[in-house]
Amino acid sequence: MADITVEETFDSESKKFKCPRTVIRQGESKALTFESAQDAKGGSMAGNRGHPIAAAIYEVTVGPTRAIQRVFIIESSVTVTKTDFVEWDQIEGQILEKIKGSIDQIGE
Repeated sequence: MADITVEETFDSESKKFKCPRTVIRQGESKALTFESAQDAKGGSMAGNRGHPIAAAIYEVTVGPTRAIQRVFIIESSVTVTKTDFVEWDQIEGQILEKIKGSIDQIGE
């Protein structure tokens, strides 16, 4: 699998992780937003079925500190917004590993 590239965004609290292929599953909306770990696991009242990459990213913490504020997925991009309590150098590598570890759960 090709590498995942990381791009800065206009918001210093967010980074875009560009995947080598689409990460939207067949039948899903073209853009998905997850505002919490529960939402990412499919437990929201909005009725979404969750997403394995978003759920994995919400597992990223720095000690007991929650690190992830929001995950936005569109086509082959995953944009992650971190909380104010952590720095990118503490979590970027973890996020890359979570994406790599869960991308195979998405059908081609």
